[in-house]
Formats: sequence, C-alpha cells, structure tokens
Amino acid sequence: MSSDTGVPVSEASAHVLRPLTADAFRRFGQVLVTDATYTVNLGHADRTDLLTCLAHRETAPQLCLSHFDVRPMALPATITELEAHPYTAQIFLPISESRPVVVVALAGPDGRPDPHSLAAFLGAPGQAILYDAGVWHAGLTTASAPGRFLMAMWRGSRPDTVVEPLPRPLVVDLAG
Repeated sequence: MSSDTGVPVSEASAHVLRPLTADAFRRFGQVLVTDATYTVNLGHADRTDLLTCLAHRETAPQLCLSHFDVRPMALPATITELEAHPYTAQIFLPISESRPVVVVALAGPDGRPDPHSLAAFLGAPGQAILYDAGVWHAGLTTASAPGRFLMAMWRGSRPDTVVEPLPRPLVVDLAG
C-alpha cells in the first residue's frame, strides 16, 4: 500500500492525529480559541482578543500579515518536509470554520527537526495556532474542508524560513 505521495507506508513513520489542546501543544507554542467576544464601537462591532505575544528575535522588524486560502489534505496524508522560522513566532488566525492539521517537532541538537518530538494534532474550528520561534511545522492544511486564515509574523533583515526534508516520511491519519 502507498501513501498519497507514492511512498510505501511501511517505509514511513505514522502518527494518529490527536485533539489540539493548549496543554498538549504547550512545548511548541500556543493554542488560542477565538470564542470570547464582547461588543465595542457603540454596538457596531464584536471584538475578540487573543491574549498572546508574537515574539521576535530581530531588531527593527516589520509585522507581516498574510491571508491564506487553504485546501484540505486527504487523510491519510504523508508529510515529507517541515519548515521553521528561527527568528520569529508565527500565528494563524482562522477566519472560516475549518479543522487545521498541525504537525510539529522541536529542534534537535543539530537544529534540524527532532524525529522523537514529532507530534500531530487535529484542531477544532475557531482555534488559532501560534508556533514559537524555531519550532518546526508542516505547511498549514486542513482536514475535510477548505479553510481561510490570517497569518502574522515579524519580518526582519535575515531570511527567516528554513525548510528541511524529514529523514523518513510521516503518515498522519485520524484514529480509527
């Protein structure tokens, strides 16, 4: 049997997607829920505050705000590479109802993804994801339905996106 990239499943490591919770994700960053709102502007707007700090390790950075239209990933799915941003945290804020697929790893002693720290999560609609600076993660995707997200991170004077192939492909799937 082969995965969606043609890699034999027997040659890939496997992870079951588990629920994305603040406690389970703490060592990689933060999970923020966008459901606590209050009315502002004389009743003309509802405001949701996400209490977090978008950390950066650069002097004189600029805030970069991007919009992502994300296509869903068919499960089981094969992850072959991760990316990291060594100098800044990165946050994805949902602006549609979707379930993000979140695959992360800590940096090993050599700075590359530590395969022993790999974790895979399935987010709930309304959850925002903040990756700490230097945390390795798969490109943003969703399960079953397209999603729309705003992404914010700092941009400084040095390149801040590093992509690294995994030593073995990682197959992620729902429990079952």
